[in-house]
Amino acid sequence: MDSVTHIVLGAALGELSLGKKLGKKALWVGALANTIPDFDVFVSYFIKDEMAYIKYHRAYTQAIPVQLFMALPLAWIGNHIFEKDIPFGVGYMFWLLGFFTHSMIDCCTTYGTRLWLPFSTVQVAFNNLAIVDIIYMLPFLILFFYLVIGQKESSKRAFWSWSVIGFSLFYLGITFFNKFYIHQKFVSSLKEQNIQYDRLSTSPSILNNILWAGIATNDTVIYTSEYSLLQNHNKIKFFSYKRNINLLKTVNDQDKVNWLTWFSNGYYFVKQPHTDTLHVFTIKWGQAIYTRSTPEENFILFFKLINENGLWMVREGSGNSEAMDWNEAFVNLYERISGNTPKL
Repeated sequence: MDSVTHIVLGAALGELSLGKKLGKKALWVGALANTIPDFDVFVSYFIKDEMAYIKYHRAYTQAIPVQLFMALPLAWIGNHIFEKDIPFGVGYMFWLLGFFTHSMIDCCTTYGTRLWLPFSTVQVAFNNLAIVDIIYMLPFLILFFYLVIGQKESSKRAFWSWSVIGFSLFYLGITFFNKFYIHQKFVSSLKEQNIQYDRLSTSPSILNNILWAGIATNDTVIYTSEYSLLQNHNKIKFFSYKRNINLLKTVNDQDKVNWLTWFSNGYYFVKQPHTDTLHVFTIKWGQAIYTRSTPEENFILFFKLINENGLWMVREGSGNSEAMDWNEAFVNLYERISGNTPKL
């Protein structure tokens, strides 16, 4: 989930759990508690590894077994800073609450969270919430400013905090219902079009829970499409790409290959634009644009495997994002959310 949502969600939890003892300080302590699990992003700045972000983000600091120990020193520090206001046991449960809610919200997104490290590397991803969802984030953001500006003794603070927490749980319930409903739409459409597939993934597109991507794959072909809850027909058009998985066998550094394919959760295809370069499209987020002629332009993110004097290096590709007309991109997204079927 985006950092803003984590900050304002943590602030609301801080208000409800520690507001009476710490006043407005509880907002900032709560925001910190719900943000700390994302501090793993800084690892990539210190470790000279081109794949550090993939390897270490949403990893140990977001794993529940590790969080059980992470909360101990923070509870001790809080107990000494705020003395009797926060007993050690209360502080320990507070930090765990902040860490746990962070990880669980991230599990709702498509990125995936290694929730059970070091015992399992499985990425837990429910795929019911976009990494940035305006409707989910906005009430928390409004509440945050209300709590910062409002009177700290006001009895309405707890009421509005609980109301927003209640709304967030209600909205999460809606997202799970949407996922179940739309997943069945994709299953039916694949069957009607006689498309053979082994796996199917459905996830919402960025900023909303109305437009959903569907990705179906078998050993040789991967199919992408999308469906909007606002479209007035049930027709779903699939776009196919040859997977070319065998191209990855030419890479003499299979560790890099394994990390990329693991990160994709199996939803990937490969293209060879040059003899010494492979483009690996990890498309578990779906297809961003449907109007361009090449996958490099239609998929915002992909990875380049480049053979440099016998050593395979990984570089992040971004298509034409540097020259992208972002106004055009948002207009395109709005039209697709509104139910206009993508056309080439």
